Order: sequence, then structure tokens, then C-alpha cells
Amino acid sequence: MRLVMAATMTLALAGQAVAADCPLHETLYRQPGNEWVLKFFPVPRDGAANQISAFEIYSPGDPATVLEGAIHIPNGFGQPLGSITLGCEADAECTPFWEGTVYALVDGGIAEFPWDPELPRDAQLAPEQVLLPQFASNVWYSLLRESYFAEAGILDTFTFRRCADDE
Repeated sequence: MRLVMAATMTLALAGQAVAADCPLHETLYRQPGNEWVLKFFPVPRDGAANQISAFEIYSPGDPATVLEGAIHIPNGFGQPLGSITLGCEADAECTPFWEGTVYALVDGGIAEFPWDPELPRDAQLAPEQVLLPQFASNVWYSLLRESYFAEAGILDTFTFRRCADDE
């Protein structure tokens, strides 16, 4: 029994080391039990000055549905706030599909999305999990419901899978 527990802990710690060694803008996260993917990439050149990350959420089974996301640290308030849009035209004003505080699994506990202002954007390290509270309920109450709750459903949590450049 102790051997099994030791092996489990070793694998868990090894997974965390892999996530921690991967720069945030090069990470890919998946949801357990379904195909949804959250992929971080570098902040676009035209991103806001307070934007700390950019990401997409998609299902490999439906390449046409891509939700675009961003995380910002608002001026004067240090909590990381995220927003996700769906199907926005290039020059049109978008209504967010989801907005809220972004959380992560850090050192075995839930914390606000980690961001170290002393490090450059490309040196920010990836957390083990990313949590987007009420993201799943937004999918449930949208036109995506019929497509994405048929089998496994969708969750608020995305778990580190690998560095995105490993694709």
C-alpha cells in the first residue's frame, strides 16, 4: 500500500514539475472526460497593456467553434480577470461569452491565477489547473448546449496536459 501511495505521489509531483517548467504562453490544458482544450499563446502585439495572457478554448471535434480569451490585471486592482468571446467579427464590438476571476491550482491549493509582475510575459510559469468559475453554466445556457452537453458535458476546470509546442 505504501509503495502504491509513493508511486502516486511521485507521478503527481512529476506532473506538477512538467507544468511548472513550461512557460504559460506555450501550454495546453484539457478537461477530464471530454475533448475541450484550453491553449495559451503569446499576448498579441495589439493586446491591452494590462493583458497578461491570451488563450483559445475549443473542441478538436468541432474546429469551427473557437472561443477566444484573455486575462487582464485591471489598473488599481490586482485580481486577474478573464473574458471569453465567441464568433466576433474583426472590426465589430464583441459581447463577452464569459467574464470572471480566473483561478488556478498552485502548490496544491486554489489561488488567483498566478502572475509575477517582475517576470517577463514569456517567463511566466504554467499552473497545474486553470479554473474559470461558471464557464460551464455559460455553455449550458448558450447555443453551444446542444452540441457540448450531449455526452460528457463541460466543466469549469482545465488540467495541464503538455507544453503546446509538443503538438
